[in-house]
Amino acid sequence: MHRQGFFAAEVPRVIRLLRRGGKEIAAKLCGVYTHFASAKDVNYPTYTEVQFEKFLRAVRELRQEGYLKNAVLHAAATGATLLKKKYHLGAVRIGIGLYGIYPSRELELQMGDQIGLRPVLRWKALISEVKNLPRGAFVGYDLVERVAAPTRAAVIPIGYWHGLPRLLSSRGTVLVRGKRARILGRVSMDLIVVDVSGIPCKQGDEVVLIGKSGNATQEATLLAAQADTIPYEILTRINPLIKRVLVP
Repeated sequence: MHRQGFFAAEVPRVIRLLRRGGKEIAAKLCGVYTHFASAKDVNYPTYTEVQFEKFLRAVRELRQEGYLKNAVLHAAATGATLLKKKYHLGAVRIGIGLYGIYPSRELELQMGDQIGLRPVLRWKALISEVKNLPRGAFVGYDLVERVAAPTRAAVIPIGYWHGLPRLLSSRGTVLVRGKRARILGRVSMDLIVVDVSGIPCKQGDEVVLIGKSGNATQEATLLAAQADTIPYEILTRINPLIKRVLVP
């Protein structure tokens, strides 16, 4: 990926540096790894194969000089782990797969029947207020949305401080009593307003941003699509100060 670490062509220089460091440095080498640029792209596996072969070649060169004899080798994140066992080496780095989400839609279509990942994260909040807005009322900052008809609106105390993307303004959705409710106007720092017209809800009712409500499901992949981003960003931006509950 040409980011961190050293390039395959730089192995001779690395060997010289290791020799200069002596046996003490060599003894501390407990692992070596690479990171694939696009293993989740099942339609173009060639680049991943090239990366993998370069990595193995570099490891062989280092081992020929007496290094990495007992080192752990690892290369695969979720995508490569699902695709080919040969990428597993001595360890794998499962990231988004721990959430039960595929790295790409293409990988899900290809591997879904063999490996059925299921989303495990549920993100929810509670309705703090329910209001009746008159026709023509503006909602939120910057006057970006004006309701065209009398609208029942629910205020939910969650916003971009919590990790909900501001790009979901006027287009993102949440689930209320098993029904999909659209965000009205801007996503604010610590709250959103959603259209609950026709949904019999009240203060204190549960709102689901990611997860299941009744017979409806909203996954991180949908929020990502609504915000023109990827599920990785949705999941990693959830504020660490939000209370987490581990459900066995």
